[in-house]
Amino acid sequence: MIYYLNGTYTVQATDGFQVLPTGSSYIASADDVDVEVTVVPLGTEFAAPLVISPAVSQLAGVTNAPSYTGAAVGINIAATNIDSEGSGAKFSYAFDANGVLTVLAADTAGTGYKEGDHLSITTNEAVVINFRLVKGSNRAEVVVAFDATQPCQFLPFPVREVKVSGGTDRTILYARELS
Repeated sequence: MIYYLNGTYTVQATDGFQVLPTGSSYIASADDVDVEVTVVPLGTEFAAPLVISPAVSQLAGVTNAPSYTGAAVGINIAATNIDSEGSGAKFSYAFDANGVLTVLAADTAGTGYKEGDHLSITTNEAVVINFRLVKGSNRAEVVVAFDATQPCQFLPFPVREVKVSGGTDRTILYARELS
């Protein structure tokens, strides 16, 4: 791959996770010492549990037109996979007094989900809600080590956030892939 360098961060562990600028999703260490970092890969790249706190609204991912006559609420409704390898997620839903779906969010994280996975729930009122998991639905934290003998070696997968281990300032390069 060929990368276009967008900039650098000088960070340490006490800075917490740093969100990469939009369009900059590949990182490398600029230092000639071993550097350990924790990264949050793009949700489409790594299967992970769903985020339940704070809950991520799945309303934008609804792929059918569910409606109900009147208000209804349900919690801990098991998801069925349409196109997903995840398992164990449960969701809450709510229809307002006009029968419009106003809430759809995970209650139980499950495992193995990716953004874009296609799921469905059947409400207590027998209404089927089909949806794709939206951006930010899942979160994996992966520890990686940059080797001092290979500075500027970019990770082979894109990331959203990065946190440096240890208390020493480290310089992290961030770039985008040239297409």
